[in-house]
Amino acid sequence: MAFRRTAMESRELWQAEVKKRWGWIMGLGGLFLAMGLVGLAMVFAVAAPNLSAFGVLLLGGSIAHALQTFRVYGWRNMAVQVAIALVYLGMAALIFMAPAAAPISLVRILATVLLVIGILRIVGGLDAKPMPGWKWLLGTGSIDILLAAMLLTGWPISGLWVIGLVISIDLLVSGIAYVILAVKLGRGAMHA
Repeated sequence: MAFRRTAMESRELWQAEVKKRWGWIMGLGGLFLAMGLVGLAMVFAVAAPNLSAFGVLLLGGSIAHALQTFRVYGWRNMAVQVAIALVYLGMAALIFMAPAAAPISLVRILATVLLVIGILRIVGGLDAKPMPGWKWLLGTGSIDILLAAMLLTGWPISGLWVIGLVISIDLLVSGIAYVILAVKLGRGAMHA
């Protein structure tokens, strides 16, 4: 029984700490939204987008996830955030090291990365379950898995533009989830 109280107290301390940082989470969501919008603009403004630019967006996402991990003390799904940051970093490194690689190879790699990130986000969402907005984190992971499945099955017929589009959608959905989470946390912090 004492262990159960300690676990509950630990969860309450974590929730209080995360609620204090709702502004940071809102800023992170805004950053992901901005990066996703820039990515979408690049996809639709340029017939053959420069893949290196999407590498830069992934690098920015990696840095933002790493900062999130260490900015919010006691972030329960710290391992999930670190894993997502490392996966983003790995994908960015692949793009920088082989920007001229066959688009099909990059699409398959991106699909695998999205599958891993989707699973990690679902795990993180389930871990954050009592927090307001946890379903949005779960939804983000589900969308990542759906995008991965679409790419792995060859729909739509893939090329460089698909890579940019999928990266942009992932960043946008992450941004929306973080903004909604921050709004819900901010409301809870204001009423506390």
